Amino acid sequence: TATVNITLPTIAAGLAMGIVVVADQTMTITSAAGNDIVAFNDASASSLSFATGGAKVGGRLWLRANPAGTKWLVDNQSAGANTITIV
Repeated sequence: TATVNITLPTIAAGLAMGIVVVADQTMTITSAAGNDIVAFNDASASSLSFATGGAKVGGRLWLRANPAGTKWLVDNQSAGANTITIV
C-alpha cells in the first residue's frame, strides 16, 4: 500500500528502460540528477508519478536518454486514461 519510488540511474547516452505499474499504488519515478526529464508540457521535470486513484494499474512509460546523455525523454505508452503527474 506504500508508494513505490524508483530512482533513475545516472543518465548516459544509450540508456533506455521501461516501467510498468501492476499494482494499485502510487509509483513515483525520480531523476537521480534532478531536472532532466522531458515529459508532456515540461522540459525539466524532476519526477513523474502515477498517483491518481483508478488511473494507476496498466501505466507504462518508456524512458531513454537523448543522444547527448543530458535528458531523459519520456514516452507514455499507457493504455486508457492513466494519469501521470509531473513534478
